[in-house]
Amino acid sequence: MNDLIPRLFALQESGNVFEDIIAALYRAVLRPGDLAVDGGANRGLHTFPMAELVGPAGHVIGFEPIPWLAETLRLQRGQRSLPQIEIRQQALAAEEGRAAFHWIRNADGYSGLQPREYPSAPDRELIEVETIRLDRVLEGVGRPWRFMKLDLEGGEFRAMQGAAAALAQHRPVIVFENARAGAAAAYGYDAETYFRFFDGLGYRLRDLFGRPFTRAEWDSPGLPWYFIAAARAEDQALLDRAVPKILTQVVAAAPA
Repeated sequence: MNDLIPRLFALQESGNVFEDIIAALYRAVLRPGDLAVDGGANRGLHTFPMAELVGPAGHVIGFEPIPWLAETLRLQRGQRSLPQIEIRQQALAAEEGRAAFHWIRNADGYSGLQPREYPSAPDRELIEVETIRLDRVLEGVGRPWRFMKLDLEGGEFRAMQGAAAALAQHRPVIVFENARAGAAAAYGYDAETYFRFFDGLGYRLRDLFGRPFTRAEWDSPGLPWYFIAAARAEDQALLDRAVPKILTQVVAAAPA
């Protein structure tokens, strides 16, 4: 599998191969009737396919704090006849309240609760958003929560802290953006706090290519910016089987 990794990085430079891997992962995990969470739904790249996978009996909650994007998602939900989608115009966090949100108007996908490095000069506007703990949203949920995608431009760990009780109860598979030291500095935590949180919930971490991610790899180069967390033994076994096949298929499907 390791011989595919240079090719995957090269493909990402000219496309969205990491997003293709994420999509293949939730296709392997989700079943009709499941609950899925899309944190940082943006334009619905993953929200709508997840809704089709869980079907009318399932439920997908998309969190998108940027007003025009949230409204666009709601309109598309109706146009696509996917009432199983719930769009919440909120930012996932460890605490509830109101917060300043850095909206990058010329690159919505880089927006977040804290500033970060940007690939070009940002057209930034601070907007006030509601922050929400996922634990409160999912309290008493009556269906299996099986998958979560988080792309919050550094805020992923704080969002997971706000979901600790629900994670302990349901133990979904999580795919999340992980800027490691950069995100930790911006959001005020350290590596020890990070790994202690996952260890306490029984989660094992991998990078998007399926390689184990431990404290020793915190500062390692050559890692993708998406990671996978899984707690259930059956999900670990599923990932062991699925990830090598997914990587092989993604590379095989790419233009020569």
